[in-house]
Amino acid sequence: MSRFLSFAIAFSLVGSLSTAASVAQSQTKKPAFDVTSVKPNHSGDLRARMEIQPSGGFAATNVSLRMLITNAYQLFNYQIVKAPDWVEKDRWDVAAKAEEGTIRPSLARSPGVPSETQVLLQALIEDRFKLKAHKETRALAVYNLVAMKGRVKMKLSPDQTPPPPLDNADIPQPYWGGGIPHGNVMQGPSNIQATGITVAELARSLSLALGRQVLDRTMLKGLYDVSLEWMPDISQPMDIYDPTLPFPRYTGAPSIYTAIEEGVGLRLVSAKGPVDVLVIDSVQAPTEN
Repeated sequence: MSRFLSFAIAFSLVGSLSTAASVAQSQTKKPAFDVTSVKPNHSGDLRARMEIQPSGGFAATNVSLRMLITNAYQLFNYQIVKAPDWVEKDRWDVAAKAEEGTIRPSLARSPGVPSETQVLLQALIEDRFKLKAHKETRALAVYNLVAMKGRVKMKLSPDQTPPPPLDNADIPQPYWGGGIPHGNVMQGPSNIQATGITVAELARSLSLALGRQVLDRTMLKGLYDVSLEWMPDISQPMDIYDPTLPFPRYTGAPSIYTAIEEGVGLRLVSAKGPVDVLVIDSVQAPTEN
């Protein structure tokens, strides 16, 4: 699984729902932060930040509950349904602390296997926001990612060695202006840069950009280097940025659909398909502490 490094999130977001059933069904008590604080943020500033602190802490500033849920349960926005409006609109400052040395800053290990911090964040959400939810599979709009006959431009990475598993992988050091480590994706609101990833991993990254599940139907094998840049469409419900915020506009850049076709020789085809979703049964705004 590739490591997704986005300007908007502090830890991995892989779009798997296999852990989400535990929100309502698991009888096993999850480990929890020792100390938590949740306070409303009324600043009106839509910029949000989440960070994992090496000392065992977690801090979030001006985040929505939806942001917390997507990160904690490894979901995309389109996988959360029946959530009340305030889950998206209301903003919160969250501070939490685990016993020092009990957790490390780490990326999610693989789809469906949350990091230590994500498990702690799940417990915080279920305790402070009283989240109760269940998993369903629904027929929703998806995109099939297909290869254009005779026009595939995907470049195989010179290194076809599978990247090491993410178990206990430390968060990579920032590499702005440097090379992207093998098996990583750097993603912004209007671009994807990746080295040594599968097409299935590219499809997950496109799901994040498009706000709709993208399924790999290309039959292409191997690891690829990918570079895509497009003009964001603010009418699209993208997960990767808040459309009310300024974002880069590249003069003359194509739409994401054209960029995919012309850049890598693949095409998005609208379809209906099964999508795992998390249905919110009940949730409460927390009391301030």
